Amino acid sequence: MSEAAAVRKLERRSSGEMVADHLRREIFAGRFAPGDRIPQEEVAVRLGVSRIPVREALMILENEGRVRMEHQRGAFVLGMDAGSVRDNAEIYGRVYGFIARRAAEQRTPELCDRLGTIAEGLATASPAETWRLAEAYLDAALAATAAPRMAWVLRQTRTLAVDNLFDVVPETMEITRTGTITLIEAILAGDADRAEAVQTDMQRRGADLVVQAFASRGAAGPEAGTER
Repeated sequence: MSEAAAVRKLERRSSGEMVADHLRREIFAGRFAPGDRIPQEEVAVRLGVSRIPVREALMILENEGRVRMEHQRGAFVLGMDAGSVRDNAEIYGRVYGFIARRAAEQRTPELCDRLGTIAEGLATASPAETWRLAEAYLDAALAATAAPRMAWVLRQTRTLAVDNLFDVVPETMEITRTGTITLIEAILAGDADRAEAVQTDMQRRGADLVVQAFASRGAAGPEAGTER
């Protein structure tokens, strides 16, 4: 998503979460490097919002471990190391692997029909369509679980994580497209072990690309604390 598109989106939904989403993109893309101080006033002016949602956004990012707030100094970007990226991928892989396993174990004719249609679409999907179909797969797989509240939380976190990931590391799009097709094939075959393994492998391969991308642009670094 371009900055102009992000601004238009923020104009429609001026909230702390939307500002946080914009700042995550800036951090992921390396426009705010480890140790950089985030200029709150500039961010507010650029996005056409007040300082209140910017402060809310920084609190969100601090809770996520992306920035560190310092009294009377502001918010500083924390470095992202390879270990934390891979650990996050491992956690997501286990959670979504469990969902894939449940879908394979509890598949219904309706679920199979829906997943089959999604797989057909993914075979020739554009990047934008891949994003939509990956979300459709998640919705279908989550329907096979018995934890509706957790399903809602997972939808929010996946939307956030994957949206940013596709923007910053476009190569992960193809991993998602082909991996989701393979994942659906395993679920349709009722192979729970393979479905779980495919999901875990997909997360790890994506994490490897993210680590490579950050290493190439020098995005990993010291935790923070020194204004540049």
